[in-house]
Amino acid sequence: MTSMTALQTTPEHIIISKAKHGLQLVASGELTVMEGWLMYGAALNEGRELFPRGANARFSEWLSTNNLMVANDMERLAAMWAAGNPEEYRETRKDHPRVRTVRGLHAKFKEPSGATKVNPVFTDDDASYASKLQSLATQGATEGERENAQVRLDAFAGNFSMSTDEVVEKSKAQAEPLEPSSTTMQRVRQTLVNRGPSWLVEQLVDAMIRDHKTFTSVMEGLKK
Repeated sequence: MTSMTALQTTPEHIIISKAKHGLQLVASGELTVMEGWLMYGAALNEGRELFPRGANARFSEWLSTNNLMVANDMERLAAMWAAGNPEEYRETRKDHPRVRTVRGLHAKFKEPSGATKVNPVFTDDDASYASKLQSLATQGATEGERENAQVRLDAFAGNFSMSTDEVVEKSKAQAEPLEPSSTTMQRVRQTLVNRGPSWLVEQLVDAMIRDHKTFTSVMEGLKK
């Protein structure tokens, strides 16, 4: 058992448990990844206090022994930075809303202060992320989950200098498929004619297998 320093107040088994729970959140999905890294980093910062300054080898051995290592050591260092420097982490995340990994935020923080900042562009990935938050905010399993998602959605909208409603509407608009033009459909129609009936049958059967609505529609048409 590792002896604790005089400054250490949290029991070692609690630190290890918190670090493992953080890694579980990281693996759970996009909406809990950052929360997981912060919990993991905070636990590792506490765990580092178990060892004298400069005892990096002993700390690494402790991580390995307790199954707290991650595939990329830069992610571990980034998590410890984020948890240990919350103001720097929040400011960096605000300045770089499109960066969704703790490692990426740490890299942005370390960039020279004179580096040019690019105004964020609301991408399809951003629209998908906002839609997931909106879904959780309105349909989350618990009140706490809904409130947490709403807070994240409000903050995410602020990163783009938009209101929450504007972000939700923009997400819906970007998710809607564009109606094909008549010229495009004429070109598609001619291509299908050139392909021949055998190829069309194979494609239709495949679509019926993958999509129940298509299957039902075709079967109803065959009965007429």
